[in-house]
Amino acid sequence: MGCYLIVAVPAYIVRKELSVALPKYASTITQIIMGMNALSGVVVGLSLGGTYKIGLQNFLLIVAISTIWPFYQRLSYFSNIKVEAGVFYLIQNTQVLYSAFFAYFIVDERLNVIEMLAMVLLIASSIIAKSTSVNQKQHFKYIAIAFLVPVMYGFGTTLEKLSIDTITYGSYILIGFSMQFLFSLILKKPNLVEYKSLLNSKFKPKVAVYAVLYSAKGILLTASFATGKASLTNAVASFTGVLILIAAYFFLNEKEHMVKKLIATVIGVIGILIIRL
Repeated sequence: MGCYLIVAVPAYIVRKELSVALPKYASTITQIIMGMNALSGVVVGLSLGGTYKIGLQNFLLIVAISTIWPFYQRLSYFSNIKVEAGVFYLIQNTQVLYSAFFAYFIVDERLNVIEMLAMVLLIASSIIAKSTSVNQKQHFKYIAIAFLVPVMYGFGTTLEKLSIDTITYGSYILIGFSMQFLFSLILKKPNLVEYKSLLNSKFKPKVAVYAVLYSAKGILLTASFATGKASLTNAVASFTGVLILIAAYFFLNEKEHMVKKLIATVIGVIGILIIRL
């Protein structure tokens, strides 16, 4: 999970920058990053012995999962247009609760007392930092969407855990990442004008960087599902939001309420240490 955090923070910062600079390109950028994700899924999946022979039931589960992520990415991109990067990802931290809820009913995961304490600390970290968003009431629509995003995330990642446990990690990323790309194309027909515009714009390198970071993030997060509990993996991943608050201070000039943000960071570190130990 440490490698995931290293990759995820710059990925989210770049997405915030792109969403502000290119607010109408949500679908096109989603298709680009999922195309890169599909390519990495094929390469890594085949190298790990992944196979397309998974059976009809497992294939249908992957199809269901793959319909979630294109919507998730587009809604996240749209919300980032107005919601601060740090605040958005601390709202995202509520996915810890949804992940635990879905994991309990879908994959029968149970948490022990220590694991529950770690989760409570991570949630507390999120609540403290999220209290810094009081000045964003004028963007209610965008914040409302931001609260929908973690529900989709918790449900989607729990289904991913179920799929990986049923088949193999290599087979899942081989098929699943390609299916996600396919559904991003089905969700909205590729806009060739937007693709051409991106190729000729100053944002082309940043889009390429975002695609690579997003792909690496997907590979690392699903790898964590293959080796641990979905609810705890998402609890650690949710701490990304606290790290983004710090990064946003330096790179996005989001400098309000830094005392609360630092307190949230310390509490989150303690929660992660409990999980790791």
